[in-house]
Order: sequence, then structure tokens, then C-alpha cells
Amino acid sequence: MKGLTPMKHLKKLLCLAVALALICCCAFAEAPTTDREGNEIALPAEVSKLISLAPACTQVVMDLGLTDKLIAVDTYSATYWPELAELPQFDMFAPDAEQLAALEPDLILLSSMSAFSGGDALEALRKAGVCLAAIPSSESLAAAQDDVRFIAACLGAQDKGEELVAQMQAVIDQVAEIAATITEKKTVFFEISALPYLYSGGANTYLDELITTCGAVNVLGDQDGWVSVEAESAVALNPDVILTNVNYPDDAVGEILGREGWENVTADVTIEGVLTPKTYTVRCRVLDAQGKELYAQDHAHVYGTALTLPSFDLPDGQKVEWDNLPDQITGDCEIIGHVVEIRVKVTYRLVALDGTVTELGEETVPYGGNATLPVIEIPDGCEVTWSGTLSGLTEDTVVTGKLTQRHYTVTVQIFDADGNAYYSSTQQVSHGGTATAPAFTVPDDCTFAWDEGTSFENVTSDRKLTGRLTRKAA
Repeated sequence: MKGLTPMKHLKKLLCLAVALALICCCAFAEAPTTDREGNEIALPAEVSKLISLAPACTQVVMDLGLTDKLIAVDTYSATYWPELAELPQFDMFAPDAEQLAALEPDLILLSSMSAFSGGDALEALRKAGVCLAAIPSSESLAAAQDDVRFIAACLGAQDKGEELVAQMQAVIDQVAEIAATITEKKTVFFEISALPYLYSGGANTYLDELITTCGAVNVLGDQDGWVSVEAESAVALNPDVILTNVNYPDDAVGEILGREGWENVTADVTIEGVLTPKTYTVRCRVLDAQGKELYAQDHAHVYGTALTLPSFDLPDGQKVEWDNLPDQITGDCEIIGHVVEIRVKVTYRLVALDGTVTELGEETVPYGGNATLPVIEIPDGCEVTWSGTLSGLTEDTVVTGKLTQRHYTVTVQIFDADGNAYYSSTQQVSHGGTATAPAFTVPDDCTFAWDEGTSFENVTSDRKLTGRLTRKAA
């Protein structure tokens, strides 16, 4: 068996993919109501006190930028990430339910190993009102993505989860592209537990999918699920490559190399390490209107991810317009932005009496400036009422005019025979309409007549109509 040697493409890709399978996540649209095992859960409105009892869950939480929510972790997580060592720690295989409850967590994330080994204790926690979310081992990369979608949704971090998934998918695509060029497929044995309890993955596990996606052959691909492997069987398989993510021996590679009876195994041996996705340098430059450079800085971006533009303060009324922004980062590049004055667009519309909307046009004004209403022809008997902001504009806006029919006040006054007010009323009449003659009682000893020129028809302005009572001759 060979010693530790520089890894070929295959082993690098496998290590990278395994690491990504553990750390990446995606997002649900809404907060879950069942965990990944199908158990009903009732998440609080906000999770502020979180316990993770599985390293994979811990990694997701940290990649979401929510490490500050962790109030306790499993002992493996504290080993992998020294910054968590100050937190209370629990054995993921035998968690202490009483101590967990004493921390008053909003949510506990745990793997199937904790759920299986801690069954009764965990059930007691559920009955005590603690929200537990179980995440069993994934059978595929797609299932692993759903697992981390679940975690992100539980913590209200769906958008960040989708960003991490995009990074994961970009690397998987990169791996698959390279794997397609491999003509001689290597056989791989991936240890996830060392002697005396050798353990690995067969068909219908994400580990098998990773190996095949990378253009290799899983020596246990003819077996199903997670497999306990006898040492003699592993030797007989004689793989080309042995990978391990076991870290509890002081020298994991040396332990494999020194195994009795493994001398004739010809495989390269490496301990699985976390490789990062390929990154590229994006140089961002910002120029003012005179071409003077205001900003220049290099930013590292992962292959296949969307560009994150830098932010910096500009005076009110200015913005940066960027040239030729790429959809994805696939290589080193330079992007240039230009500081320009913000122009605010004002759109004018007119709503007719029948509800028909007419676009009157638009104008642009300086940031903070004032708009000018358009000159329009108003139909006879109509008026227009404008709604919308016309002054101090700082964003695009729509100003709408609404045509309404004019109405006029018609005042009716009746005088008695002595010239005193006898009757009075007012009414509103639409343009061109006819006012209604009032009904009133004429005294028996009088006659009534409207003043000369009085007309109730075709009202086109405020109008005063008068009439007079006259005593009958004796």
C-alpha cells in the first residue's frame, strides 16, 4: 500500500464534494411544520437560542452566519471548531435531556444517531415542549440540499441558504465537467469509521453519488445503504484509492498504512480534507464624471456565483452605473462603475370619465427637483384633479389626473308680495344639466311668477333663480 502522495484529480474532487455536502444549504419558502423524519414540529416565531447535536448541522448554522444563536453543541462540533469550545457540550449519542432542557432552547437540531440512541430522553423533551428537529442521513445530494433547506427555513435564513446552495451547485458542476474527461475510472473505498468498526456507504447514499459523480467507482456500489465492512472484505476489494474522514486517531493515514494484512492493498491513502471552491479575483473600480478613480479594490468570488457589488457612500442624488456586469463569475475580471447624477422619472396618466386611462407621457427631473404638470385639453364641463408628488422628488413616481364632471350651485329664492324672503333652496347640477323647480305653496290671495330671464335648463355655471308673489286684485 502506498504512503501519502499528492492527490490526483479524483481524490481532490471527492474531498471537495464531501465537504460541500456537509456545509451547504438551501431554503424553504415558509417555516417547516414537520422535521426531516416527518415528525410534527412547532417552531417559535423566532429562534434565538439554538442547540446543535450534529457537526453537519453546526456547519450549516455557521455558514448561514448564525453562530451567535448557538447556546450549546455536541462534543464533535466543539472539536472541529475551537471557537465553540466555550459552549456547553453534549454527547450526541447519549445527550443529557435534563441539562438540555435547563438551557431552555428554542430549537434543538439533531441527527438520526441522536434520535436513535437517545430515544426515550428525547421524547421526554418533546413532551416538555422543547422543539426537536431530527435530520436523518441523506440518501442523495438532492436530499442533502433539502436537509439544509430545512435548517435555513427553521432559522429564517432562506435567502442566505439559497446563496450557499448556488455555490454548492457551481462546484458540483465544475466537478462533473472535469469528471467527464476521466477515461480510466478509479475504484474508491471511503472510510467513515476506522478499525475495528469499518463503515462506509453503498448504493442509495450521498457518498456513493459523490464518488460516481466524480468519475470513480465505489467498491461498495453493489451493496445498499450504509455498510459495516469486515477488514478481510476491504482487503479483498483492493481499491485504487482509500479516502477517510476519520480524525480521532492521531495519525489516520498511518493507522491505515500499519494495518496487519493490508500490505498488498495497492491504494493511495489520504485523509479527507476540506477543499474550498475555486475563487477568482474581481477588481472593482469606480470613476467620477471626470474619469477620476474614486474606488478600487479586489474582491474574491467563488466560481459560478453571482457578483456581489461593493457598497460605499455617495452624496444624495448620485449613483453608480456599472459596465458589462457578468451573470456569474467564471474567471478573473475587472468591472468599472461610473458615478452619475440620478434622474427621477415622472409618468403622467389621465383617467377619463368612463375610467379609460391615457398615458400622457413622462419627463425626467434632477434628484430632489420638481415636476411640471402637462398641459392638457380639458373637455367642456369637466375638471381634473391630480394625485401624486410633484416636488422634492427622490424616486420614480406616477402622477395621475382624474377627470370629473363639473357641478354648479343653483340657488332658488322666492319673495313675498312685500319683498321679504318667502322660500329659499339650493341644489347641485352637473354641467349642462337642468335644475329642478322647487315645490312650494302659493297663498290663495297671491299669484306667482318667475323673474324675467329665469331658466332651469343648460346650467353651465353657478346660477341664482328668483320668483315673486303678487297679491291678487280685490
